[in-house]
Amino acid sequence: MWGCIFAVPFVPLYVANTMFFPYISGKNFLFRVLVEIALGLWIALAIIDKQYRPKRSWLMASFLIFAFVMSIADIFGVNQLKSIWSNYERMEGLVATLHTLAFFVVLASALNEKMWRVLVWTSFGAASLVGFVALGQLGVSGARVDATLGNSTYLGGYMLVHLFLILYFILRRINLGTKAVEEKGIVVWYSILAIFFAIVMYFTGTRGSLLGFVGGLIVVAVILAIKEHKHKAVRNTAFGLLASVILLVVFLATVRGTEFAKSHPIIDRFSAIATLDLKSYATSAGFARITLWNMAWQGVKEKPILGWGQDNFPYVFAKYYDPKMYSQEQWFDRTHNVFFDWLIAGGFLGLISYLAIFAVALGLLWKRKEFALWEKAVFSGLITAYFIHNFFVFDNLTSYILIAIVLSYIHIKTAEDISAFANAKMDMEKLTAYSYIPLILIPVMLWTVNAGGYMENKALLSTLVNIQNPKATPDLVMTGFKDALSYNSFGNKEAREQIMSTAPHFMTKGVAQEKRVEWYNFAVTESQKQFAQDNDPRTLIILGGFYASLGSYDNAIKTFEEADKLFPNKPTLLVTLARIYSANKNDLKAKEILNRVIGMVPEYGEAKSVLAEILVKEGDLKSAKEILIQNSTSTYPVVSENTVQAFATRGDWNFVADMLKVRILKMGTNLTYENNMSLVVAYMKAGRKDEALSELGAIKIRFPEKATTTDSQIEVLKAGGNFTR
Repeated sequence: MWGCIFAVPFVPLYVANTMFFPYISGKNFLFRVLVEIALGLWIALAIIDKQYRPKRSWLMASFLIFAFVMSIADIFGVNQLKSIWSNYERMEGLVATLHTLAFFVVLASALNEKMWRVLVWTSFGAASLVGFVALGQLGVSGARVDATLGNSTYLGGYMLVHLFLILYFILRRINLGTKAVEEKGIVVWYSILAIFFAIVMYFTGTRGSLLGFVGGLIVVAVILAIKEHKHKAVRNTAFGLLASVILLVVFLATVRGTEFAKSHPIIDRFSAIATLDLKSYATSAGFARITLWNMAWQGVKEKPILGWGQDNFPYVFAKYYDPKMYSQEQWFDRTHNVFFDWLIAGGFLGLISYLAIFAVALGLLWKRKEFALWEKAVFSGLITAYFIHNFFVFDNLTSYILIAIVLSYIHIKTAEDISAFANAKMDMEKLTAYSYIPLILIPVMLWTVNAGGYMENKALLSTLVNIQNPKATPDLVMTGFKDALSYNSFGNKEAREQIMSTAPHFMTKGVAQEKRVEWYNFAVTESQKQFAQDNDPRTLIILGGFYASLGSYDNAIKTFEEADKLFPNKPTLLVTLARIYSANKNDLKAKEILNRVIGMVPEYGEAKSVLAEILVKEGDLKSAKEILIQNSTSTYPVVSENTVQAFATRGDWNFVADMLKVRILKMGTNLTYENNMSLVVAYMKAGRKDEALSELGAIKIRFPEKATTTDSQIEVLKAGGNFTR
């Protein structure tokens, strides 16, 4: 049992490269297996040895109530299957909630204070390995590191909790006395480890983690500075923490907007929040989150008591979509706020029962004499930091593991024996016989909970890898997908989405007609099965795109219009539908849809570009130009290649040149030599020779490697000649 418990802190290190979503699915399957084995062994131990039997505490009760509320919410959720099992990308749902509860129960019942500290030390070791991986990514994977967690935000939260756990051990050691040289050395070692974790957290660039760190430290420092009177060293530490926080905030606020900050992207990210410029945040980085929260609130008002069930925010996102989100990610499955996440998942009952866990934990900390002041301060600060961090993001497996460990400590110190368990007298031979029951059930639980999803995941990734093999035949790939679906697990949806995206690859002219028909029927049938199961507009959008890629415009239109009913006011969906109507020779309907989009979001450049293309095709160049000129100052790159080609086909080279000039200015560092030369050609065709020469001079500076070619082109033009490309 202890072997499983002490293996859990190393779960964050596991990256399952042979699985679909390797950073998520592998860790979660491993965690579930370890917890299920530990749970079965603990139950067996508890039967035969009373020291392992569960003890009661308000914290245990609150955790159980939360799990019960979420069970009801998920069973009656909009998509029950997803509420309970989630998907490979998240691996949460009720299954994750119950496994987290089981992990907490085992920790709370099996560990004492000493073993708890050993478990945390073990987690420090694992976190150190994660940290070394993260630092190894510097200069390789971009500005923000994510180590083995696959997400910089996850890593930021992971290091944040560890920093406060290190502070627990530093204050504990100071409180015990540090007169001996070796004891002082321990404090120094913890301090070095804290600096290391703080450096890793810094390189994640996670603003929520920094805010949580600062907020949590302020709580710890203020509590100790005000209430600590016995230990001068502890109080001095508090003032040191407070001074460090003030210096950090002053530094970030001072460097904001400077060249130094601009040359260090992560400092630039952090400096923006140090000045509390909420208006700037709301209109830039925070726009998506604030808009999501508003959409989530609409969903909460519809189902306020028990919510929509876990993992069902996509239905709220679709129903209450704000069209101003068109330039953001197309699919959000989380609100990026812990409060709204639980309001959506479990309604007010779910949120209240979730918050009650932490309210009870804080209540026990401050009401019970078992906790020293420094413990109260550290864990109060940790919980504060955790909630500040989660105000902007969402939980994940690594944070669930750490919070379960933290809460188990509070239970261990405050729990009381349950007399019915502690004093029960029974023949040892009977107890031993009973203990075999959970041992026998362990493999049953492992198979029932994990086998189907795990094997479908492996089969799916194996099939996706086979697709990359030039020798992969249509039959081989289809057999692989069918094999994956045969496990009929919660992974079916993701498998079917991959089928939809793969099918066109095997429906080209080089594939036999009967195989193309077989793939078509296979993809459409599986997609229809999925939609019948979950009524998810995402499935329809993918299917509509599949039809459109094959030129099956009638089916595509029908599918996208059905999706529009479930996902109204989505500009990207509507523009795609308009394009299909236009391709299907129904420009009148296409224009109607595009005008609807422009009415919702006038700044959406793509809608105006498509509308302009249709107007040019109809010969109304004047109206098309008016639409594009109105939007020429937009930050969105409205001038698409299709728009340019439409005007070029009509021979309006003056306007083509003007459009290309705007487009090139907006391309910035993405500008290529070929893009720039297109403008020169347009100038020449429009008879604007001087501007063509001027642009060639600019090209020579921008692309010095093309200087020889550019010089020859300049000479040709100066001599009165021309050139074509």
